[in-house]
Amino acid sequence: MTKVTYLVFVFVVVGLIYLFSGSYNVSAIKPHFSFVESFLHVFKENSIKKHSKNVIVPKLDNQNFIKRGFKNYDEMCTGCHGVPGEPESVVQQGLYPKPPELNEMQEEYGTKELFWIIKNGVKLSGMPSYGVTHSEDDIWSIVAFMKKFEDISKNDYKIMKKSVINMDYNHIHKDGKVHKH
Repeated sequence: MTKVTYLVFVFVVVGLIYLFSGSYNVSAIKPHFSFVESFLHVFKENSIKKHSKNVIVPKLDNQNFIKRGFKNYDEMCTGCHGVPGEPESVVQQGLYPKPPELNEMQEEYGTKELFWIIKNGVKLSGMPSYGVTHSEDDIWSIVAFMKKFEDISKNDYKIMKKSVINMDYNHIHKDGKVHKH
């Protein structure tokens, strides 16, 4: 056995002992080691980019579709991703990794990537898969809202909320139940 092979073997064995010992703290209060954080971030970003590349983007500029997306975002996403200009929710404060805020998501991800993330979720991040319960139209409506308002202010958000407060629409969850909003 060469010295390099031996060192790799020792490193793997020590790593496995550490892994199975329970010594690594998975508490949401204590951040990952920086190298673990970096590895997970690169791993996540590359996976999202690869799996979203074949997503076909529909026409997203319909005003009713955008309003529906705002309403969906406001009801389904604000607990974790927040409202522009508002303090973090109790849920946001306790999540690790911290979910990106609305304006950060729009800067970080393209249209296809946002759709893929909302539809499929992200393992071990707290991001659920809404594709399990919601139609692609509902998911695209959220993306349409996000792309229309790529840098939304607190005031813009409040105005948008007032404009959709009484908006009714139905969507059908994948369980076949019709939900009126």
